[in-house]
Amino acid sequence: MDARASALANVAKALKQPRVGIRLDILARIMADLDSDKELQGMFGSPVTAKLGIIAAVNDLRIVEIEAVKLSDAQKKRFLEVLNAILTRRIVEPETL
Repeated sequence: MDARASALANVAKALKQPRVGIRLDILARIMADLDSDKELQGMFGSPVTAKLGIIAAVNDLRIVEIEAVKLSDAQKKRFLEVLNAILTRRIVEPETL
């Protein structure tokens, strides 16, 4: 199988995988929480979201640092703790319409 056929086979396989998605209103709330967090502002500057991005791989979405911000191991750990707390709160919050 040549490289192109292999790549197309990988795409076809990926399309059969379960898909992950997030509602845009929930994403907007997560971004607002990230930007308003004083601890994250100390690490990334303000707005925090200007230094973060979302990467997607098959059925996985991740919020990651995309700017050249040098974080210590302790800061990386704390960033993940704060991020997980925000995501958990927003994922389980009751819908308000």
